Amino acid sequence: YNHGWPLLKLMAGTTVMSSLWSLGNLAIVANAHEGSHSWVFHVVVFCVCAITTFAAEWQFLPNVVLATAAVGNRSMQEEQIEEVNSDIQDVTTVAAPLFRGNVAVGESTIDSTGILYGTLMSCIDFGDQIGAWLTVPLVTALGISRGNDWAGLNEMIVLTSVLGLLSVLLLGILKDERA
Repeated sequence: YNHGWPLLKLMAGTTVMSSLWSLGNLAIVANAHEGSHSWVFHVVVFCVCAITTFAAEWQFLPNVVLATAAVGNRSMQEEQIEEVNSDIQDVTTVAAPLFRGNVAVGESTIDSTGILYGTLMSCIDFGDQIGAWLTVPLVTALGISRGNDWAGLNEMIVLTSVLGLLSVLLLGILKDERA
């Protein structure tokens, strides 16, 4: 599941699951005024929040797998380069007295694995931030505010769920043709 179609299917499945479960927030909005002080309402809120949070974490997990697999592939390349560098070091140790100049041994142009992984995870977080900033104009366009008793919140919940489902269409660009 760390590359190719299995990973893409996993990402699509968790995205669909998360988007559909987020529609449970409609039950909270629909019953917020009618029974917001009853224990049943609080149980419903707890269950919906627990399920949507769980689904969101499952949706995030394949992204971590994708970043880890990309770093893993890079790490294997680094191991091969380290083997070559080791061979070069052995040769230069023997041949060093023959040369009068400086010999750079063991240097690699590949960045560290930690920096690569951190960069990939930062890109994921940056995408989340862009989504958050795009929500602001949507809230304004739908006129959602405390003053109008959160009118338009149902539409916002449905819209964000549908947009989450549409993101599945973009998963094809991640397909590794070698897999």
